[in-house]
Amino acid sequence: MAGDTAQLNDRLRAPYATENWHRWMYPLACPLLCLFGIAFGMTDARRNVAATVFSSVFVLFAFLVFTRLSVALGQGNRIPPFLAGTLPIFGFGLAGLYLFAEKVGWLWELQGWSKEHPRAAVWLRRLGLVQG
Repeated sequence: MAGDTAQLNDRLRAPYATENWHRWMYPLACPLLCLFGIAFGMTDARRNVAATVFSSVFVLFAFLVFTRLSVALGQGNRIPPFLAGTLPIFGFGLAGLYLFAEKVGWLWELQGWSKEHPRAAVWLRRLGLVQG
């Protein structure tokens, strides 16, 4: 069985490898989109509920379009299969974590903590989470 896949070149192997990575990563989409929903729902003013719901629907639509685009590019061997299967989850996951951290206030605590720990501040500055 391994000999069958070894005979395929990269162009013929790309659709299968992309679909494999996509199927492994896609179950993480539910917690990822819930993270966006929680972050959008954490507002002080309840007068802008329609904008919050619209933002959540827009993020869902953007995620689905970007996922299909990424998988199509991977299956056509335009981008590596690993990148095609994991990029939507990791990209939107980092954006969701950043939005959630901003709403909860972790970034402010991280900036205060970095002043007390200069070695950690160097790494946080490199990541762009803390300004010099």
